[in-house]
Amino acid sequence: MTPSLRKILDNIAYPAILVGNRTDVIAWNAPVTALFGDFGSLAAAERNMTWQVFANPSLRERVADWETYAAYAIAIFRGYFDSYIGDPWFTSFVEELKQVSPFFREHWDLHDIRNKAEMIIEFIGPGRTRQRYDISSFFDVNGNKDIHFCVYTPID
Repeated sequence: MTPSLRKILDNIAYPAILVGNRTDVIAWNAPVTALFGDFGSLAAAERNMTWQVFANPSLRERVADWETYAAYAIAIFRGYFDSYIGDPWFTSFVEELKQVSPFFREHWDLHDIRNKAEMIIEFIGPGRTRQRYDISSFFDVNGNKDIHFCVYTPID
């Protein structure tokens, strides 16, 4: 990650992350930790958005319509998986997720594929408060097709 991207992350007011094509979280800012938790406290193998969606029960409780979000996450990841057919990391990761998550196992073979698109996600916060966010994803960051910059913009 370049110093300029780090500076953008550190200075943007909205929750934001940089994610690679394996959905690994490369970098994040402080506001995103209120939504997803502190990525810095996780083992490197767990610092993956797809893993967090299906293996982190705390995140499942914080996303209001988790099943819709999870189905979207599978469809996005399936697109990456199909782009890297034969990559042993993807195959191993999928098999591990099938063991961890019945939802993932049931939905993986549907073979739904989606490109990232703007979507709305609602988080349940302290005291059961709710906050909705538009998720915007930017691709081909600084000419690197393997990095996506995702910003969670609050909806008033």
